[in-house]
Amino acid sequence: MQKKLLEVGYSGRVEDLFAILKYRENIYSVYTGAPMDILSGSGRPQYLSALEDIVVHSKICHENGVRFNLVLNSPMPVNVVDQAKEIVGKLSPYKSYIDFVTITNPYLIECFSNAGYPVIASTFCDVNSVGSLRWYAENRVKGVVLSNAVSRNLELLKGIREAYPDMDMILLADESCAIPCALRQSHAFASGVGDQGFLKYLSKQCPINPEVPGKYINEKFSPVNLLKSSIIPPQNIAYYRDLGFKLKLVTRAYELKNAISTVDAYTGKDWQGNFFQLSHNEDKWCLHTEDMQELFQRWLTCNYGCVKCSMCDEFISKNIVALSSL
Repeated sequence: MQKKLLEVGYSGRVEDLFAILKYRENIYSVYTGAPMDILSGSGRPQYLSALEDIVVHSKICHENGVRFNLVLNSPMPVNVVDQAKEIVGKLSPYKSYIDFVTITNPYLIECFSNAGYPVIASTFCDVNSVGSLRWYAENRVKGVVLSNAVSRNLELLKGIREAYPDMDMILLADESCAIPCALRQSHAFASGVGDQGFLKYLSKQCPINPEVPGKYINEKFSPVNLLKSSIIPPQNIAYYRDLGFKLKLVTRAYELKNAISTVDAYTGKDWQGNFFQLSHNEDKWCLHTEDMQELFQRWLTCNYGCVKCSMCDEFISKNIVALSSL
């Protein structure tokens, strides 16, 4: 049985890397963004400041028994066909220090795979079935971060695992986007290319502000949406481990204190706390996880048929505590 289950994101700052590596007994890999000059148009603010940082950060990881994953997951950089060879060439001197490279764009996936890199297909590739994995298998992809829409369907996940036993299968554990989210791919694109105008538009449409993780700007937002998200509670980790899945924490964009609290929850033995800590909204609401065991079991076979199922709505109406009222 695999012991190291988690992949954890960090800001690209070396001091944050050291803080995350204190949990190295549970972490098989850490990830952060490539320097801005590698993938033109990348708008994410969490990345290495220079190519030379790859060597420094990778050595620190390897000394702690953890692998280093470089993220190149802008959905569609400008002129990707023209840029691909240049991108691969810039990273070539650092290839031996990169254990994985995470990519969304299919052309870049093919190029890096052909160049001998262990490629991880990003969750924004939206792989959500056995059939949608075929292209990635044919292009010798090392692993896939599956769509968050399948995180709570263990029957489907078992079929995926059996169909591709040699491919690393990874799920986002703490992503709090509502399911299904019609804006998810658009958010990924806007973040990837740094389209600030589009991000501002999305922030008005979506109850979760994509520019400030964990901060809600829509007064009509209901916390039940977080129960209907793809969050995998720490209490359910064993079920995914037994199926051979790994879990990825989306801590790259978090403040360090929030990243640490998330890693604490997923590495602590028998963690019991406020469910809303997992989305960093514990200052707004409280649901005691020890009261949620029946709900957590239901999530293992959830198909997000929320129109017909009212379990989450009924549970939250009876149990939630709004902290502003205490």
